[in-house]
Amino acid sequence: MQQTVDGNALCGFSRCRNPLPPPGPRGGRPYEFCPERTWPGNVTCKQLAAAENALRAALGVESGTAALGGVATEVREHIDRVLGPAEALKAVLEQVVTRLDGEVTTALAAVDAAEKAAALDRGLREHAEGQAAEAERAAREAHALTAEHGAARAAAEHSRDEALARMKAAELKQARAESRRDAEHERAEHAEHRARDAAHREHQATEAAAVARQETASLRAELAGLEQRLVDERSSGARALERAEADLTAARADLAGTRREAAHAAERHNAEAAQAADKHRAELDRTLDRAETRLAAATDAHQATQAKLHQELGAAKHRAERAEAEVTTLRLSTQALNDDLEHLRRVVGPDLPG
Repeated sequence: MQQTVDGNALCGFSRCRNPLPPPGPRGGRPYEFCPERTWPGNVTCKQLAAAENALRAALGVESGTAALGGVATEVREHIDRVLGPAEALKAVLEQVVTRLDGEVTTALAAVDAAEKAAALDRGLREHAEGQAAEAERAAREAHALTAEHGAARAAAEHSRDEALARMKAAELKQARAESRRDAEHERAEHAEHRARDAAHREHQATEAAAVARQETASLRAELAGLEQRLVDERSSGARALERAEADLTAARADLAGTRREAAHAAERHNAEAAQAADKHRAELDRTLDRAETRLAAATDAHQATQAKLHQELGAAKHRAERAEAEVTTLRLSTQALNDDLEHLRRVVGPDLPG
């Protein structure tokens, strides 16, 4: 490709040689022929240059020689010079011309084919550029998909770690549940033993309560008997005391009468009568002393009997109160055992023996 003095490229067709425009704003390969100039027959510089090259190849003319037009002129002159003396060569020359015409036609066909190939090349280039853009877009999408895949893989790994953590937590929870189940089973066994012991203690407490009730009833009967004896003794002592007081009152009345009689007798009788009165008074004094002694003894016996009865009554009341306290304690213990047994039945279940 030839260039001008200022560096611009010239058209590759030998009969044109016009300066070529620079590449477009999108860049690309520089022009070799005029992109818009056409020749008669609506052929372009590129097509004529291709035909010219084909003709040179057919004639064996190198590309550095004169233009193809000059070669054709020389050929015609040579033919004119040799036409007269070389009639024998006319047929050969006609064949050469015919061959040249065929080769020119072939060259033009080759130019058309080259143009079509160039158009196909442009289409292929544009298609390649589109495929390159598509490949670049696909690469960007692939990069985005790779990033998304990395994020998804990280999320999957995180989910896997969380699943492993949940699995470990579930295993730990299961182990704890099994441990609690074993502990509950052990507590149930202990509760069953405690329930049996509680039932046995309840039976013993029931029997003890029955015995205590019997003892309480017996003590109450004994207490009632003692109270009745106390009432009887009080009545008997009161009657004896009343009799002793009546005897003492009568003796005192007799003594007073005797003393009055003795005083009257002393006034009326002599010393013998006074002695008899003194003797009778002494006898009355002795009788009074004996009555007072009997009264004191009866009073002491009555008081001793009352004290003994009060002591026995207090002891009986103490035994009765203690028996009632024991019965109350047994009732509370029985109620507590029943509550424990009911709680154990709720904890252990209906399989606990009644």
